[in-house]
Amino acid sequence: MRNSIQFKHFRKFEDFPKLDFNDVTFVVGKNNSGKSTFVKAFVMVYNYLKSGNLKQLDLNQGSVELLNIVTFDRALCKTMSDRDQKEHIPITVKLGNYEFYLNVTGKKDSTILDVTTFKISDTSSFFTIEIDPQKEHAIVSYSYKEIIENDALNEAIQQKEELEKTLESIKDELSKESIELKSRIEKLSRNIDSLKDAKTEIETSFTVEDDYESGSFTSIFDDLSKRLEARFWLENPNVELIEERQNNPLTDEDKIEEDSEVEDTLKSDDEVLEDDLRYYYINRLKFENFYNQFLNFTNSSKIFYLPATLNKQSALLSIRDKNNDLADVVHKYYQLELHNNPIISGFVKHWIKEFQIGTDIKIELINGEAYDITLKENEVFIPLADKGMGSIQAVLLILRLASVIFYYEQENKKAKFNYFVIVEEPELNLHPALQSKLCDLFFEVYEKYKVKFIIETHSEYIIRRSQVMNAKEEFALDSDDINPTPFSTIYFNSDTESDIIAYSMNYQPDGTFENAFGNGFFDASSSSTLELIRLKRQKNQ
Repeated sequence: MRNSIQFKHFRKFEDFPKLDFNDVTFVVGKNNSGKSTFVKAFVMVYNYLKSGNLKQLDLNQGSVELLNIVTFDRALCKTMSDRDQKEHIPITVKLGNYEFYLNVTGKKDSTILDVTTFKISDTSSFFTIEIDPQKEHAIVSYSYKEIIENDALNEAIQQKEELEKTLESIKDELSKESIELKSRIEKLSRNIDSLKDAKTEIETSFTVEDDYESGSFTSIFDDLSKRLEARFWLENPNVELIEERQNNPLTDEDKIEEDSEVEDTLKSDDEVLEDDLRYYYINRLKFENFYNQFLNFTNSSKIFYLPATLNKQSALLSIRDKNNDLADVVHKYYQLELHNNPIISGFVKHWIKEFQIGTDIKIELINGEAYDITLKENEVFIPLADKGMGSIQAVLLILRLASVIFYYEQENKKAKFNYFVIVEEPELNLHPALQSKLCDLFFEVYEKYKVKFIIETHSEYIIRRSQVMNAKEEFALDSDDINPTPFSTIYFNSDTESDIIAYSMNYQPDGTFENAFGNGFFDASSSSTLELIRLKRQKNQ
């Protein structure tokens, strides 16, 4: 699994254990089982990353309509024991190489929370930074283990390869020279076998800390870098070199060259400079790369929230109707001229056909006041309002995703973006066969555009289709996972007799689940069938 989440003292859960999820995640369970709490915890961390404010988290910023928490008191778990002693909410979210830890607290009726701790760990760069925003203090640590093969092993392998090449050039296999070479090669082979386990493990680690003055993500790292580098030179007694650095800043190439000189000259001079600060200085370019990559990640990440809506069957959609989600989406689609974009219009046409709504769609602005939407069917354009609620819901979802793809296409010309789409009950008003199609739709958007999904659903058909796709698709095997599927299904257990809050179902390569659903999901239809059989038998008796 690529991602995970865990938290405490938040909404429905006193202690929510670590739970893995994937790039296309289905969240299922009974009503009031905690599905939305899972999503809100994820969004809280995301909103904090995007806000740029280190000290505070504003519940009225970012994806407000998705959070819908309002105050700190409403965010705290109401049922936990010793609530007065647990007035803080710690959340840990892992996304790919990054793991974020956020701990917040606040006054009972406050909409703005104080951040007591924020921590970033990056498995790709081996850096961790722990920030105390209220004290404006940060701790930077680095830990990397490198396995180095024994030099004698490398030398023996090289000698063997050279002797084997020489042996190939000798035609007479019974000659004295050939026999001697074979004997030497055999001895080297035995020597290589004995040296294969003789490897050296080298660990480079350090921890440095300092205060900072910045209040935002964009400048804290630069502030820390300058302070730590200044401390390095202040603790180095070479005053002339300090003055030279101030007057003539080094280029990156000069920095790399100086790193090796510093390491050689200071290795035996522990009294002059503390080890951790020296190792930080030697690895400062890696730290700069770490925080630049993190800032790129936060700047290129976006969340799109697609709520469940009950739309009216209106013949015309008013531009000024802010309470109609379809009107709002159509307005954006039209204003962005997505109907003239071959990629976007092709996507829309394909999926309205897949959902059996029509073969083409036409959006017209009437007198600058309202939109008229018609769909082509048997060479005739029919108003969307005459198509029924299922068709309206499907068109709404397709147009929303079309806008997401448009933004992705535009912004990925500049950088690689990380898009997360949260979808709430997409199956509303859809026929079971078309509910299955939703899984295909989400997978196509993920596969082509790497858009990630978290989907709250009650649809058995969507989940069943994901199992079939998992069995049929040959997913890329360049993953560390045993089964590199992009899908995951999380089941929220509402059984009061069980200690298990929620768990990943875990897809097997053949599409089956490793775990079983609780009562009331997959077994609902089969239970009704069994009851009908029982009633029929009773009547026949």
